[in-house]
Amino acid sequence: IFEFVVNLFQSAIVLQTIRAILKDKRTGKKANLAYILFVAVLFLELSFVNFIVPFEGIGIIISILIIYIYSLINLKGTFMQKMFWSIFVMLLIMGITAVVLSIEGCIIGKSYLDLVIQKDLYRFVGVVVIQIVLFYLTRFMIKRTKKDSTYSLKWNEWFVLLIIPVISIFTMSFVSLIIINIEDQLSPMQHIFSILSILGILMTNSLVYVLYVNMQKDHAKQLEYSILQQAFKSQEKSLQWKSYYEDGIRINETNIQVEAEGNYTLN
Repeated sequence: IFEFVVNLFQSAIVLQTIRAILKDKRTGKKANLAYILFVAVLFLELSFVNFIVPFEGIGIIISILIIYIYSLINLKGTFMQKMFWSIFVMLLIMGITAVVLSIEGCIIGKSYLDLVIQKDLYRFVGVVVIQIVLFYLTRFMIKRTKKDSTYSLKWNEWFVLLIIPVISIFTMSFVSLIIINIEDQLSPMQHIFSILSILGILMTNSLVYVLYVNMQKDHAKQLEYSILQQAFKSQEKSLQWKSYYEDGIRINETNIQVEAEGNYTLN
């Protein structure tokens, strides 16, 4: 039951995070029903994969595809935005899990595989810590990320933002598999280095996230400048037409005055 609750919590948090950032295409019951449906689908997928293998590994790609399909059908934003967040949120779960369980294993003297497989108090504590860290990190991302579905980048910029998380998923899967398969042969120092390598991957991707947020801010400033520039040009044209109108009135007044003076002279 505990495993099912954890999988359900992660499914809900992941989709709620990407939903809060990209926003729904439609409002009301349809949006909520779509969210509930895909939470159920993601929950079933996670539960099934975890039942077959203790470590998801590259199988996380299936979860990414489910999230991406959900975002394509129900959320605003460009294709590349949706792909970025689908990859990034699952990479976050993967990294947090590996780091927390590895650190806990070093502290209590248990292997990573034991903490994944054995259903004991130590695993319970580790999994609870993972969910707490995941919850607060996703809240931080929602708060810090500008909710702007019109935000777009050039293809080369998206390539830079996407290639690092993609490589990180494969690298982290490889490192985690090494830890699981040859953990007994690793010295304490090698075990620490493996944890540091995963932390390094997470830090690199945190820089990618910061880069994304800064690009959003630059985009917002450029958009604001463009709007102000258009408003200034519009006001400038309005003043120019007003000047033409006033000049026209003065010319008409002058003509009327000249005509009146001419008539007075003739009389």
